Amino acid sequence: MKIAILGTHGIPAKYGGFETCAEELGVRLVERGHSVTVYSETSGPDNGKLSSYGGVRIVHIPKLRGKAPNYAFHGFISAMMASFSDADVLHFFGCDQVPFTLLGRLARKRVVLTVDGLEWQRLGYPVFFRKYLRSFAELAMVFPNATAADSKTSQEWYLERTKVPPNYIPYGTKLASGTDPIVLTRYGLEPDGYVLFVGRLVYEKGAHTVNEAFKSVQTNLKLVIVGDTLDADD
Repeated sequence: MKIAILGTHGIPAKYGGFETCAEELGVRLVERGHSVTVYSETSGPDNGKLSSYGGVRIVHIPKLRGKAPNYAFHGFISAMMASFSDADVLHFFGCDQVPFTLLGRLARKRVVLTVDGLEWQRLGYPVFFRKYLRSFAELAMVFPNATAADSKTSQEWYLERTKVPPNYIPYGTKLASGTDPIVLTRYGLEPDGYVLFVGRLVYEKGAHTVNEAFKSVQTNLKLVIVGDTLDADD
């Protein structure tokens, strides 16, 4: 089967959960004998140079300035290219991709959409872009052949408003087999002596909430927060 993955920044994963999912999913499908293409942005030190990764073919789309215009441009161009390709399945990531899933359906492709929480509630997005995302939210359960959500909260939101629940498919992770004592010593940590939060340091990920809650916990453990601020330093 030929599968196209759209709506992410591309692989290898250097951004967030969508990219990690696209990489893990794409490479594993190739290992099972499928042909996989990921539509990627050309930005980044490596992404703009690779034509394949882990057996996955990479198609590069130029990046525009501005997050919202780039999402729309990248989504439309990718959807057009994939819809006119020989792909059997188009797998879109993100609520902003909902309008473009219709292009795949019109091209008689099987279309899958993975949504990432309630994206229109993210304060890091401009107001107009959040309104754009919200306006298409319910259609995420109409246009695609199948829709997946990575959280129970998202699944319940769509069920309440559309009477149709998306498939609940939580993300997994690769667990480390051990710890590096040199790294722990550098930060004054001991094995099993800390609580770890990992994620992008943006408002909706809730690192600040974890930090506030931890202040009221009576424990000798330390709180460790690991993440990148990207374009949200404040």
